[in-house]
Amino acid sequence: MSPPVRTALAALRRRAGVTGPAELDLPRVREIETAFAIRLPDDLLAVFAAQVPELAVACGMTLSGVVAHTGALRDAGAAGDLVGVGRDRGDFLCISKRTKGNPLVRWSHDTGVQPFSLADWLATRAAGLEASGEELRVSILPSQPESTLAGRRVRHKQFGEGRALKEIGTGPDRKVQVDFPGRGLKLLQAKFLKFLD
Repeated sequence: MSPPVRTALAALRRRAGVTGPAELDLPRVREIETAFAIRLPDDLLAVFAAQVPELAVACGMTLSGVVAHTGALRDAGAAGDLVGVGRDRGDFLCISKRTKGNPLVRWSHDTGVQPFSLADWLATRAAGLEASGEELRVSILPSQPESTLAGRRVRHKQFGEGRALKEIGTGPDRKVQVDFPGRGLKLLQAKFLKFLD
């Protein structure tokens, strides 16, 4: 991660009182990169790992938000080469698959696609915060055993058809995380899903 992003994220975490480790779920990163045929930039991964409420909640900048933002982009009429990674004042923050290196861009109906500097945007949000010299360190979470459900098509009465991403737990109360196109990620009890393949 670049030094300006590291500094800004450390300051934003300090202001928000976030003291826990910055953790990155590498298996989930790989799922998203594979599903959208992109490579998530290191600076963006640091934002996801930092767990700053201002970014995670207010801007929706989380790994799980990528699917939902991308669905909302499609619903809004954006080009299919954009992958949504967050929102800022009504604009979508996106990765452009069309441009070499998958740079970050802003998209809205009014302005279309505009260049976007994550480092500058974070620096503006962290402006006036005291720099303590501490560095943000990101821990990679260990891989979980592969689920036999991953990739299977499922149907739910309310959400329609989707793809299972992973299962959590065992027995009658096990849950399945499903990506429903246009509806986002849902965590549902397996007993409410019909497995199609």
